[in-house]
Amino acid sequence: MGCTSSAETIPQSLNDFQQLKLGTQSIELTQLFLVANNLINEVQQLYKQVEGDRLILLRITKVSLTAYQTLIDAFGFWTRYVSICNLGKGHQNGVFYKLENDGKYLTFDLGLCGDLKMQWFGEILNDYFQSLQRITQIIPNIVEQLKVILEKVNRMTVNVQEKNQVSRNNISLLKFNISFTKIMNIKIIQYNEELELLNNKYKQFAENADELGIKLYSKYGVRKLVNSEKYCLKSKINIIIDQCFRGEMRSEIQQDMQNKEKERRKLKKPAWTFGDDIGIGIKKFPFRIRWTGCQCVDHSFFIISNYLENHSKHLLLLRKLSVILRYLTQAYKTDDDTLARAWSIFCCYLNQKERTVIQNNMSILEGIKRLKLKDEYAEKCRIYFIQYIQLFDNELIQKLEQEWQYYLEGQEKVLSLWSKNQIFSTNEYKQLDIHDKYYALTSMSKNIYALQNYFPLATKIYNTVYQKKLVKGKDFLNQLQSIYISSGIYTLQFDKLYTLNKTEDDLIKVKNKEIKYKYAFSKFERKG
Repeated sequence: MGCTSSAETIPQSLNDFQQLKLGTQSIELTQLFLVANNLINEVQQLYKQVEGDRLILLRITKVSLTAYQTLIDAFGFWTRYVSICNLGKGHQNGVFYKLENDGKYLTFDLGLCGDLKMQWFGEILNDYFQSLQRITQIIPNIVEQLKVILEKVNRMTVNVQEKNQVSRNNISLLKFNISFTKIMNIKIIQYNEELELLNNKYKQFAENADELGIKLYSKYGVRKLVNSEKYCLKSKINIIIDQCFRGEMRSEIQQDMQNKEKERRKLKKPAWTFGDDIGIGIKKFPFRIRWTGCQCVDHSFFIISNYLENHSKHLLLLRKLSVILRYLTQAYKTDDDTLARAWSIFCCYLNQKERTVIQNNMSILEGIKRLKLKDEYAEKCRIYFIQYIQLFDNELIQKLEQEWQYYLEGQEKVLSLWSKNQIFSTNEYKQLDIHDKYYALTSMSKNIYALQNYFPLATKIYNTVYQKKLVKGKDFLNQLQSIYISSGIYTLQFDKLYTLNKTEDDLIKVKNKEIKYKYAFSKFERKG
């Protein structure tokens, strides 16, 4: 059965509804127009829900890429995707589908399928059944009520006093809305016919799902979920349907319409940043999340992401500053390419006057803050040593330790909060534009998968890479005073001070470090 694309009908059906103007007629006439507006709002909201649910079902399965975009095709492909996630053995793993209540409610079990979109499809399908049933029951009655209101208005506006411009406009709008409601009714009749066809075919889809599912599983594979015996699709669904659908694909016009929707959504997105890289291959805490448009959802994911981002920035700065200081002092050319050696070289540059400034302060940190060095690179080193030492500020370290505990406790709570169907009941989700609802679900599913995958990686980085950097940094700070005291005063230019130490014999090793460190420094300077 062919149906007109919902993407084609939505702009006309929803945006062209017109509200009647109130307040310039008699009380009785104004009340009639108010009742008409309430009826129009009621049918419009229900139709928006029907079309919104249907559109999500088509987009989850990517049947939206086909020419006719039928619910029949969406259900059929859904059963195949579920079979793929069951390794092509859906029946063996307990997968079943059963339409009940005269085809108005679907009970289902997806077996080993843990793919969030596949789970949501079944829930949204039941919402679609309910909203379609409600609008089917009320829309004929609303059309009749609007007709009665129109007749009363026509009789009342025979009176010259009531027949002003606003009344004439409202009569036109009322006729217009009645026509649109009738068009809606035709669409609802078509959707109900489609459901009847689905009722007759769904068992056949269920029985045949594994026949194709085993082939698709062999070709496209699955991905095992973290800490679970369930699976989700590994390949993008649009790739699967593009290669497996045996019918006409959508036109270029339909494709352009969806591309415009995506561009409009991009304009709504906040300008979030997701970290950086200085090109030296260091492991970073993962923290990227995607915007959904539902503030209650975004807020909880953002909090968790922010904990990881703060640790990622701290780790990157520890690494960046260490590399840059060893590059500027040329410690990498010596036999001890460490931050301690870089500090030793820097201290050798300080003259007696500068050392006196340091000694007159409570700490080395406070002392070097008060200096201003003549050599450009020595001055850069002074600034970067200050920044490095401040990374170990007690309050900052305590704050990061507390945030890590919050992350450990909070990430599971956030996953538990949003990995089921809670988003559907939020007012923010309900108020989203029907095109944005699908993108919100897509972003949220990616966020859930991301958090599941981030946890083992983040904890590993925290317990190994990050803790190692903290220990090495604290060891360096403990040596800060002794290295400063033991360093002498030399008249060599800053770029020659490294030669006071034994140099590295492996020249290839030195050259490779120079290239890598120089790139890191230049990139850091550009961003600085």
